[in-house]
Amino acid sequence: MRAYPSASKRGFSLIELIVVLMLMMIVGSVAYMAWPNDDFNVSAQAESLASDIRYTQALSVTKNERHRVDFTNPEQYQILDSTGTAIVIPSVNATTVAFETGITHASAINYLVFDGHGAPYSSTTSNGSGTVLSGDLIIVISGTLGTKQILVVSETGGVFVQ
Repeated sequence: MRAYPSASKRGFSLIELIVVLMLMMIVGSVAYMAWPNDDFNVSAQAESLASDIRYTQALSVTKNERHRVDFTNPEQYQILDSTGTAIVIPSVNATTVAFETGITHASAINYLVFDGHGAPYSSTTSNGSGTVLSGDLIIVISGTLGTKQILVVSETGGVFVQ
């Protein structure tokens, strides 16, 4: 007669251990892929800023007055009307868009101004005046794991994320 070990002395079979390890690897890889990383956040913030720049240009054309994007703070931006008043940005329903922690922007200008025809201007003062962009403007969005560039074309005012 064969004696079986008691329930407290029996262990897992090798196949059971391998199945559990494989399931843990699959769940871990799915969680890793879904975890938001800095590169994704940089891309999302760049797309959001590019959209808000296009919105500023559209406001300028539809209202036939200058509007500008305020880049004076590297961790946030605002859209200002011709009087210098911050307007509510529809994407966030607030007057200021703050980047996520660790993400900043850098630009060669303090203000990107659009006139009533949608032409882009650069300005270092908040009064809305400025000079027509002499070349394409590049705005760099940076995080710890990556960067994205937003290109504003001087001739057309087109906005592209690279």
